[in-house]
Amino acid sequence: MSVQRVIPVELVEFGASDVATGIGHYAHAIQGALMRQHAEMVDPCLRRFHSLPGANRFQILRHLPIGIANRRPGSIAHFVQIMGSAMLRYRTIHPSVIAVHDLGMLVSKEDDTLFTPLDRMLMYQQFLGLRCADRLSAASAFNARGLQETLGIPLDRIRVIHHGVDAAYRERPRAEDYTVLDRYRPPRPPGMLDLLYVGSELPRKNLATLLKMVAILKARGSRFG
Repeated sequence: MSVQRVIPVELVEFGASDVATGIGHYAHAIQGALMRQHAEMVDPCLRRFHSLPGANRFQILRHLPIGIANRRPGSIAHFVQIMGSAMLRYRTIHPSVIAVHDLGMLVSKEDDTLFTPLDRMLMYQQFLGLRCADRLSAASAFNARGLQETLGIPLDRIRVIHHGVDAAYRERPRAEDYTVLDRYRPPRPPGMLDLLYVGSELPRKNLATLLKMVAILKARGSRFG
């Protein structure tokens, strides 16, 4: 009887392994899901990039790593974000998969002006490193098109895999919603609307359109808290 080989998978993080961050939560969630559902097939471990001495002091060294710390022979290297991908331009690692959550300044030139020339150079090195990966996991069809149109990456190397919703989140009963609102929301007149925006103020987030929408609703008589 043949014994199935367990494939090691390195989930490579650019920064500290902090589940409180979006990327950290993503990495830990993938590791947990693989361990629960495919433990007989894969062995996922969280890894960090290996950098030259002085990387803690010099940003350029940190953004241009030279390897993956404690990588196991024959393992699949899954970069959980774009940062660190530049390494693939000068270091051969196969098989490699990179998760592309956002293309930022690559598809939004307005963001370019917010960064220094050095920051832009380092970021474009990461984008160019994407060309060297065996597979890319794009969080949306928009990202997939961006990879193809701006970097010339063939679609057969790209898979669109949307972000999931953690099982910890669920649709709460309306009574419970209002209990929380009553507890934390300050008193206000009846009919006042709540507006919640979750994200940064970078130009590509298109806050200008959100403000235009608020202006239209106010012109129609809506009131916001």
